[in-house]
Amino acid sequence: MYRHKKPFTCRFSSLLMTFCCLAMAIFAQQVLADDYFNPALLDIDNPQQEKTDLSVYEKGPGQAPGKYQVAVFINNNKIDTRDVTFNVVKDPQGTSTLQPCFTLDELKSLGIKTQKYPQLRAEGQCADLHAIPSASATFRVRNQQLLLSIPQKALGQVPRGYIDPKEFDEGINAGLLNYSVNASQSHARQQGEEDSSSQYVNLRPGFNLGAWRVRNYSTWNRSTTGHEEEQKFTSVYTYAQRDIVAMKSDVTVGQSTSPSDVFDSVPYTGVE
Repeated sequence: MYRHKKPFTCRFSSLLMTFCCLAMAIFAQQVLADDYFNPALLDIDNPQQEKTDLSVYEKGPGQAPGKYQVAVFINNNKIDTRDVTFNVVKDPQGTSTLQPCFTLDELKSLGIKTQKYPQLRAEGQCADLHAIPSASATFRVRNQQLLLSIPQKALGQVPRGYIDPKEFDEGINAGLLNYSVNASQSHARQQGEEDSSSQYVNLRPGFNLGAWRVRNYSTWNRSTTGHEEEQKFTSVYTYAQRDIVAMKSDVTVGQSTSPSDVFDSVPYTGVE
């Protein structure tokens, strides 16, 4: 019997190719290319302009630092809407993120016990929020929301919806007028009937002057039947009201109604 044998050179070539493939797989290094946008394309109309820095979008947090109007949430509860300055800060892993810049007074206004954490006093103007253990800040750029996660022990006992009196604003001096008008008219179709019409005006004027708020409620009614006409103007109430911040109360002078928390409200003329 005759047996055909493959040449030795063929086996050697196969082994050599296998060895080369293994060597390439072992010693090959992973190579990744970064996306790059030529900033010169933004300055086509003004080639003399200084090159635009896009590093914050290429390798940074994806949003330029600066001042943004955001809704501030603490532990998923909305506290306020205000302008907040954000700076680029690197976390322990080296990732760049936008972090809020709060002063100590601003942190106090958010209900944080700053006196318990003296490390909050940073060298710059911004307080170091990470001085509070387990505290974190996340800026949702798309929704313009700042999510603060603060341990309960670092928060004061503040009722929900509480606003620091320092944040009170008396507003601007202004006048206002709310009104509504109704009118109707009917024509007689049968003998012996008369045409009739009626007009009704509801007025709620007022003005703000300093801390005082003056309000009035008046009505005017006019009705006509044939040649008879009747009209009446009524001032329902007029009062002036203002807040007394030091006493956490307010005062009302003039014509108003008593609160209906316990008993039915009663109209009065005086001071409350």
